[in-house]
Amino acid sequence: MSSFQKVQSDIHASQAQLPHSIHAIAKHIQRLSELSWFGCNDELSEPSISAECITDILANNFNQMHQQIEDLQGTINDLLDENKALKVKMSTKIEESISLLQKICKMNIDIQTSLNEKRAMADEVNKLRAQIARRPLGMLETTQRGIIISKLLSRSQSVYENYNSIQEEGLLNSKIENAASDVKSPLDSILSADEARRLFHSFQDWFDEQDLDSISLRRCSVCHKMRFEQATPNISYPVVDEFSTSLRRPITCRTSVCLVCYLESVLKSIQGLPETWWEISGSTVLIPCPCGACSADIAIQDRGTFQRLLRLTKVQDADEKLRIYDTAQHLVSVLDSLDPQPTLEARQVAKRLHQHLTSNGIMKPLFDLAISELHTLEEGVPHDMNSSLVQLLELNGTDELLRVPIFTQLLQREQIPVECSICTEPVYDLIGEALSKWDTICSDYDGDWKWRVLPFPRKFEQRCSHTVDFCTECLENYIEAQLDQHGRAGCHLLTCPSSDCGRRLEYDEVKLYARQETFSK
Repeated sequence: MSSFQKVQSDIHASQAQLPHSIHAIAKHIQRLSELSWFGCNDELSEPSISAECITDILANNFNQMHQQIEDLQGTINDLLDENKALKVKMSTKIEESISLLQKICKMNIDIQTSLNEKRAMADEVNKLRAQIARRPLGMLETTQRGIIISKLLSRSQSVYENYNSIQEEGLLNSKIENAASDVKSPLDSILSADEARRLFHSFQDWFDEQDLDSISLRRCSVCHKMRFEQATPNISYPVVDEFSTSLRRPITCRTSVCLVCYLESVLKSIQGLPETWWEISGSTVLIPCPCGACSADIAIQDRGTFQRLLRLTKVQDADEKLRIYDTAQHLVSVLDSLDPQPTLEARQVAKRLHQHLTSNGIMKPLFDLAISELHTLEEGVPHDMNSSLVQLLELNGTDELLRVPIFTQLLQREQIPVECSICTEPVYDLIGEALSKWDTICSDYDGDWKWRVLPFPRKFEQRCSHTVDFCTECLENYIEAQLDQHGRAGCHLLTCPSSDCGRRLEYDEVKLYARQETFSK
């Protein structure tokens, strides 16, 4: 009975929300007097009903009421869920509306700012037109660029087409911006008053109306300045087209880069070649794309290509830039000729090693030499096993042996040769101060390379008590002759070639100084 009372309590608590009250349900319950089984006993004067029938009827009514209550509760739950979903949708719509309003406000601000800029530029163009009307040859015409702009502004049609693109701190003052740059366009060269006047009055002779019609203005993505672009460039005066398609670009890059920014980037890359050339694979000098945003490279195919770029603009120290390019191109091709090709890690180690040896005065700087000197060094030094300009020698890397390219012919050598005690040929040894600290200087770059690059087998001096006066080439010949005479059994019979020394050679010495084909026997 207590559960029934709880149900009744819940019903009374939710009467305000239920579509039908409990009283409405009670109307449908039959009275006892209306039941078919309710009647009078013929023998009794009072009506009678069995207790079992009453219990069944009550139980049935209670079950019906309980089912109706559950149905009502389910309806309420469904309504609550729908209400919750509607609230979520409404919240999302409100957030979207707020975001849209914010965008609209920002667009309104941008539009207002743009309108103000347009109004200011229009006022500036009107001032320029007034200046031209009063004085045909004003301050604007101090450069070829200024004269072209004056002609564009003097044409009423061009004024309305181009005033949105001409900015006081952009196209008009480009000569001021580039004053401190190493690269200057011929259009921005300052003209004398007489030169400017002659050029202004003879404008049709060097740049006619058709050329003027072909000019449009385009913004450079690097310097953000407006530059000239020509649909049909004038072959006799190509510098007016500052976005020339002849400027080599990666096929994957579509960024607008003007001629001045292009060449500035190229020259900066050329200037940095003494540091970056080591990591260039292939036979051609590569430089980064001038846009500064993509990771693609540009190949400078040959010296003529670079010279044509330099001729397009006025560049300071053009000869020095050419010398750096020539040296880098030669060194890149030398490394490309090596077999096997050195890995990137080996190239990076070689770069650090050469910088280390150069800073200690043991090696000549690669880019301090003229191309003619490099070609001379490639011819080699007589009676020197390291006669080639560069060799692949083994250094102990972090995890493995690295075959590192070393320009052995750049090691500083004595001016006066030393005579080999065996072949009596003159041998140019390393300078004395380099030999005295050789092992210490090379301690950070461990490996047999530091002994193999020397013209004399200096490692013998660690175990022999005499000065080594025979060259490395003679030692190689000696080891080969001894092994040919005695065979493998004669390995333990090998001794120092010096007549005053009978020390037997160790295995590591034989491995170091024997030719590879001899040692493999």
